[in-house]
Amino acid sequence: MLLLEKTFNNSAAICIDEKRHEYLVMGKGIVFGKNQYDEIDVAKCARVIPLDKNAKRSKLETMVSEIPYEYFEIVEEIKAKAEKALNSRLDDGLLIRLTDHVYFSVEKEKRGVKTPNLILEDIHRFYPREYAVGEDAVNVINSKFGVKLDKAEVGFIAFHIASSEGEGS
Repeated sequence: MLLLEKTFNNSAAICIDEKRHEYLVMGKGIVFGKNQYDEIDVAKCARVIPLDKNAKRSKLETMVSEIPYEYFEIVEEIKAKAEKALNSRLDDGLLIRLTDHVYFSVEKEKRGVKTPNLILEDIHRFYPREYAVGEDAVNVINSKFGVKLDKAEVGFIAFHIASSEGEGS
């Protein structure tokens, strides 16, 4: 069991264990109606991420409170597909980094802002399997959010995935 320390929204919060270690917990409605120091059942959480004491908590708090939960869900799906396709464990920090990236990429696309990827061909050449995962991820994101992210985003996502391979194993 974890104790609720800080609520961001109904689906995300920071909790602590008996040793005062902090965790970011996420899952649809897991903290709805809960108050500070109420118990949170870990089995009901979709994701429990240990937080590094040196992490920039204010940035994390801002991000989790501002980004809709559906972005975390879609990135969780992308991460699971990537791990299966690559037969590799990806570090849990990818969930945070890639959710942040995907959210802002979708928001930029909605405003018509394009970001060129100057190393796209290198990413495609050096990380072909990750690039294929990135292509699938962009298709999922485009379908889910009604946008048209381009090949530059395929490369950015592939690079996030390649940077997360093997960490924590």
